[in-house]
Amino acid sequence: MKCHDFGQFLFNSSVFDAEKLSKIISAAKKIQPTFSTAAIFFRLVSVNELIEIFAETNFFDEKNSVEIFRSHSPEIQKKYDEVVQEFLNPRNVKDIKESLADPSVKFAQVLLDEAEDFSQFEKVLEDFYKGEISPVEKIFADWYDTLPSEVNFDYPPGLEVAKDFHEFLSDSLETTIIFSSTPAETNENLFGASVKILGAIPIIIGVAAEKNILHELASSYDKFITEDIDEDFDSVAEMLNVFTGNFTVKVASQLGIEEDIFPPLVGQLKKEDVYFLNVMCDFGNFYLYIGKEEIF
Repeated sequence: MKCHDFGQFLFNSSVFDAEKLSKIISAAKKIQPTFSTAAIFFRLVSVNELIEIFAETNFFDEKNSVEIFRSHSPEIQKKYDEVVQEFLNPRNVKDIKESLADPSVKFAQVLLDEAEDFSQFEKVLEDFYKGEISPVEKIFADWYDTLPSEVNFDYPPGLEVAKDFHEFLSDSLETTIIFSSTPAETNENLFGASVKILGAIPIIIGVAAEKNILHELASSYDKFITEDIDEDFDSVAEMLNVFTGNFTVKVASQLGIEEDIFPPLVGQLKKEDVYFLNVMCDFGNFYLYIGKEEIF
């Protein structure tokens, strides 16, 4: 959970505004994190321990210790990473290698590459891990509290949908996903797809976007589609099918509740004043729908 929530935490905490976060998300998509950053992010080693380790090498300047954590050219970075790998046990090295593609680790790397010193990042990371509820839960609760009573749905399953979708989308699109709690009462020309779950937890899950953003979402999920609205619908519908399938399996295994999934609906938004949860990612913003009524 924690590894997907870092960007959301920064948004919730107002450390950066939406414009700055959007730029960081885009930059993070192209960056390769260092072993140092990943080790610190997952708290496998302390900052002071790494500084002491690097102080024994001949390519470290103690006057600028933040260089340990910045990304470098591949040749130089290989030397830095080897120092960290020698300090960690083999299991931790394996874990870090698998985590280097994690969106939040990449996000952290961008912050460190831009930082003048490590102290601000260290404080942010400390606050991040001190949180008692997940950042996604916090933003979802803020959003839910603003919904009119007539559109309210059961909070617990809605929260689980939001948390699972945040993690699923972060993994599927390999990018930082940030929710905004401001309800998007929109009459824009939006297109998308939705899937209805019916059973003990009746809920409809959908995504909507302007046509060009819908294509970006679709092609981010399926790299082989062409610029055709029907293919965009198919890709986004398949994404929701996979998500809802995984979600209902989780519900069945944890609660023993079997849910039925209806075939996806696709098309142009047919309702006005739909309350969406805003979604920020590297190619732009779109909307997540969690509700009781069909919108396509």
